[in-house]
Amino acid sequence: MKTETLAQSRNELKHMMSWVRSLETENWNAPYAITLNFWNNDICRETAKRDISYFLNTLNSQVYKNAYKKYGKRLRVIGVFEESPSTHYHMMMESPTHLSEVQFETLVETLWGRVSSGQTYIWLDGTGQRIPNFKIEKMYSNGWFDYITKLKTKKSADDADILNWYLHPVYC
Repeated sequence: MKTETLAQSRNELKHMMSWVRSLETENWNAPYAITLNFWNNDICRETAKRDISYFLNTLNSQVYKNAYKKYGKRLRVIGVFEESPSTHYHMMMESPTHLSEVQFETLVETLWGRVSSGQTYIWLDGTGQRIPNFKIEKMYSNGWFDYITKLKTKKSADDADILNWYLHPVYC
């Protein structure tokens, strides 16, 4: 029975990722490829989802101010979990039109660093040096989109964090 359930979940994941690959993202404003890492590699999935949700709500509130609360204006996002070698989160995120690249990238990094489980750097003991453990880059092709929807490192449909996805823009 367990093998049957696992096969069904993998089949659901396959169909979901196929649907995601079919989405039209050409009209997204300057999308970014972002990888978020967690301090605790054994983080509970529910805690990770809650922290991602908190991060996205805070980011949208900072970017759109009152329009976020009043009209529901948000950045478009698609995100998935991976657990290879440790738990991390890949996302494709639209950038706002009214912020520069540097402003947006700095805001994303700063806000993720403020989340209780968010990790942006690894500090080397006693040296005062830090190694970046956070990645944000502008997307120039669909390579990242293909990468985050690959099935190889996903176990089930739960790896697709659809509760934190946002695909429809609100114009106000």
